[in-house]
Amino acid sequence: TPLFRTQYGQYAAEFGIGSPPQKVNLFLDTGSGPMAVSAVGVKSVIAHSPIFDPALSSSGSTVPYPSSTPACQNPAKSNANLCGTVVSYGTGGLEGYLYTDQVSVGSLPSVTTTFTLMTMESGAASGTVAQPFSSPNVAGIVGLAFPSLSGLYGNTEVLDVVSEYSKQLSVPNQFALCLSDMAGVFSVGHPDRALYDATTLRWSTLANKLGTITQPTGYYTVNMVS
Repeated sequence: TPLFRTQYGQYAAEFGIGSPPQKVNLFLDTGSGPMAVSAVGVKSVIAHSPIFDPALSSSGSTVPYPSSTPACQNPAKSNANLCGTVVSYGTGGLEGYLYTDQVSVGSLPSVTTTFTLMTMESGAASGTVAQPFSSPNVAGIVGLAFPSLSGLYGNTEVLDVVSEYSKQLSVPNQFALCLSDMAGVFSVGHPDRALYDATTLRWSTLANKLGTITQPTGYYTVNMVS
């Protein structure tokens, strides 16, 4: 699916959420785990458009608290009867509750995915520094990092679009990003072979550890040799 670059350097793609699908732009983040979507009524420092309206989806449902869902750790701050989420980023953060609905990307059919519907988001652009939710035409985030990075869930049950495609439709559990200065392509399942020359492409094994850190970082890390 095509990507576009925001004025703050974030790359975003169009996703379909709900039934019927509502087209919403979400930016892709290889440095975080969960997927989170701004919903109508979210407390935000900036207005987003388009934005997801759960009332217009016939397939969506909330996750009650308590729940056996591994991702359900605490009640939502906005409603103690729902499973809540709180995420902090390097700059900014979010609060919300778990929500299950149909999600699609590109030409792939939709899959059932549990993600966060945001009730509050913090972080606005300051000068040229991008905060998580600083772009008015981007209404959420798709985390693509390894499960170990997700302190929100505290386990490997990170509920993301790529892994759900793998589980539900037997699509390879892979994604690829091809980026240019202002645009790009996001591929789920395998890289788009039309975008690279297989004879010149070189692969690098990801590092499991970073420096003296004993636990996996969750980030996509390669060892550089000077």
